[in-house]
Amino acid sequence: MHLSHQQLRAQTDDGEVSVQIPKSEDGLVIDLITKSKPDYVKSALDLGGDLDASVPVSGMAPANGTNFLLDGQFVGSPTKPIHPTNVFSLKLESARKFALLHQLDIRAELIPPKIAEEQVREARARFQSVVSGNLALEEESPVSPAPETDSASGSLGLRRVFGTGASADLSLRASRREIRPLPLGVPPRFYSVDPTLTLSQPLLRGAGLRINHATINRSRLLKRQTTARSRLLINNLIANVDRGYWRLWSAEQELRVRHEQYKIASKQLTNASKLVKAGIVPKLEITRSLVGLSQRVNTIIAAETSRKILDRELKRIMNLKHLPLTSQSVIVLQSDPTLFPLELDRFELTTAALKNRMDLLESQLQVAIELMDKDVARNQLLPDVSLGFNYTSGALNEQFGGAFRELDNPDSSSWQVGLTFSYPLGNDAAKARHRQAALRHALSLNSLERRRLVIQQGVHDAIDRLIQSWQQIQAAIRETVLAQQIYQGELKQFESGFRTSTEVLDAAQSMAHAQVRHVRAISEFEISKVELAYATGAQLGYAEVKLN
Repeated sequence: MHLSHQQLRAQTDDGEVSVQIPKSEDGLVIDLITKSKPDYVKSALDLGGDLDASVPVSGMAPANGTNFLLDGQFVGSPTKPIHPTNVFSLKLESARKFALLHQLDIRAELIPPKIAEEQVREARARFQSVVSGNLALEEESPVSPAPETDSASGSLGLRRVFGTGASADLSLRASRREIRPLPLGVPPRFYSVDPTLTLSQPLLRGAGLRINHATINRSRLLKRQTTARSRLLINNLIANVDRGYWRLWSAEQELRVRHEQYKIASKQLTNASKLVKAGIVPKLEITRSLVGLSQRVNTIIAAETSRKILDRELKRIMNLKHLPLTSQSVIVLQSDPTLFPLELDRFELTTAALKNRMDLLESQLQVAIELMDKDVARNQLLPDVSLGFNYTSGALNEQFGGAFRELDNPDSSSWQVGLTFSYPLGNDAAKARHRQAALRHALSLNSLERRRLVIQQGVHDAIDRLIQSWQQIQAAIRETVLAQQIYQGELKQFESGFRTSTEVLDAAQSMAHAQVRHVRAISEFEISKVELAYATGAQLGYAEVKLN
């Protein structure tokens, strides 16, 4: 039957509606009405407006005067230490807890393990029994002189698939027939009962527990892989919290150093002014002091901006509703660094990393999955040979119960046993699937080995950085003490007229550099401990976090 189409379009308040009318040559008309764009598609297409249109920048305009305005308020002087009224005191343990409870990535990552559990249940449901049945009524009115026949039939069946690949089908069919008009010697109605049992067992392709349970085992491996991936994300999150915490601590300490340097430069300007008035030093020393003061302002601006950015980053990681990114509250850190030397064993740490790292476990599980797929694909190369058995019994009687009793008659049953065989010529599809599975297995092995090397390198790198940061702390302490002595000496020389303001401020700047290096070394020491814990897969234990 050839169909030609007519398409009608109409515009409504909800969008365009198309009506497609297929027409056949024999006059059959089928109306198929569809809405061209569902509501959710239309809403999604409207997101973002016109992508080709130029959008003017809102929220940014030239300000009157020489000062910046932020949210309608003048941006204050960077040289004044900030004493915020809204502060949020935060310990490291609390930061970890807040991130675990409120981070969106963690919420999203809790869903895949649940999906994996349902996939395991789905795979196991393959071996559940299936019940089937049907009822039918039939009336047959043939051309006279054949009699009319009314029949009613029903069947009930049970199918079961076993782990070996075998299947069993048990069915029972019962029927009743009535004939009108009755031929001579024929009963008015009779009943038939036909039970059937069919068994099938594959012998090569698809045979065995290992092949038929592959789907279940694959789902279980995927579930564990998903759990490992979720645990890895939790490790990453806790490590990011610790990194963000100590980087913010470093920024706060550096800002204090910069403000202290500004006070030193201001004091130097005052001393220079007094000595100029006393005629001990030339007036140029005031200019030199002002230059040093301006340089300190620049470092304060950079340090304050860095502190704000890191403060906002920690807020993002914790994702607290009462402490949003736009909050003016300032995080005040309550946890102090714990500085003490460590006894490290490279071999034990590397062994622990190869045992505990979740990303390595994920790669190992992927190798197992690919190996299982390879085994299944190799099994599909075999011929399809099945052993079959069929048993059928039939009984006919004027009474329904009598038909069941007739089943005891051995002459009413029959059985059949045999083999079936099939094999595609060339079997190219199965061979291609097997080659693909073998290549994927080889690729997963390569990825696993690369992951091992990366993990071992990461452990050794983390150990070296940890030792380096501790040594830098010791060196920075000595440097700070010596730099302070040099500054005090230069200041006394200046007061005697033997040094310039530039030399005094350079000595103070060297002292500040030493102090900042000390602060950063402490921060790096704490972060290096985090990196080593992460590299060895012991992040949860290091952070004293227990997962339910």
